[in-house]
Amino acid sequence: MAKDTAPVSHHEFCTFCGAFGPMLETKPNRPFSHVCVACGTSVRHRSQAAALLSLYGKGRWRDFTSAVKEGAFKDLDIYEVAIKGPLKRHLQSSKRYVNSYFWEDVAPGAWKDDVQCQDLTRLTYEDARFDLVMSTEVMEHVHDPWKAFAEVARVLRPGGSYVFTIPVRLPLPAASTPRAVLHPNGQVEHLLPEAYHNSGIGGKSLVFTDFGSDIFDRVREIGLHMISQVGSNATQTDSRYCTFIATKYC
Repeated sequence: MAKDTAPVSHHEFCTFCGAFGPMLETKPNRPFSHVCVACGTSVRHRSQAAALLSLYGKGRWRDFTSAVKEGAFKDLDIYEVAIKGPLKRHLQSSKRYVNSYFWEDVAPGAWKDDVQCQDLTRLTYEDARFDLVMSTEVMEHVHDPWKAFAEVARVLRPGGSYVFTIPVRLPLPAASTPRAVLHPNGQVEHLLPEAYHNSGIGGKSLVFTDFGSDIFDRVREIGLHMISQVGSNATQTDSRYCTFIATKYC
């Protein structure tokens, strides 16, 4: 929950919990700001909730929490690339939900503290394993994001979707820009000044790629049709942030 001392940026309907109320600007101009007072979710997670409702809600629910409680996702095999977060808290009770985190010193597929280690560039899951894959601000930290997208496409079932966010603002630049390269010997070459984001376990994670609009063409080449969904809901005035929905061709 956000601190009461944060300034109120605006009021809106929360697509995650269903409350209408103030959004607190905990970090100005940041994607994890504009936090819902009622449930503590950021604009990123509310945007993902809206995308998931558009995919699986069938017009029956206005908020993600209600949809989960009433079984909207119970028949889906779901994989989330996250060690924690509000999506995990709501979905982890399902036996068909799995999540992972990447540790450099743990073998892919092995477990650490009840969480499975997975490298997005070489997932250990079988082909067509999942109906839905999700991630929040992850792909920019993968040293070969295009290989990771191909792996996501591989483990998705035909018609399944990858719902994700990356730190971009619309309109996107024309081309993606690599910020760093990981060489086979394990050395990182920095092509641009180093940039880091907070990791899921509290450390710092290097940004390898700044994405551009070529991402749409690149994922189409590996069998995913992608769209962007702007804003967390109809009343969201800040349209700089969006969620991407990439669906595997049947």
